Amino acid sequence: MRAVDLRATRRLVTGLAERELRREGLPPATFGNLRSQELILAKTADRRVLGCMNDMAFLGEVAISDAGGLAHFDLGELGAPGAPGDTGLHS
Repeated sequence: MRAVDLRATRRLVTGLAERELRREGLPPATFGNLRSQELILAKTADRRVLGCMNDMAFLGEVAISDAGGLAHFDLGELGAPGAPGDTGLHS
């Protein structure tokens, strides 16, 4: 992945969302046509949401480090029971 790909936020996010829908066996149109919808990134004023996001980011960093780097990390495993970063809090 190149820096220019990360700057193309809409393409990156829609591609990741489509990939994860496939992994879960869900139809590509689960959320409508992602490529034709507007993507809005926004800040949150809720400190609880921000705290959860920071926790998730930290767990992601640890899981990626434990896997030997991003090239060796499977995003689909993040949060799976028993996977790196698993908090044990499953529904």
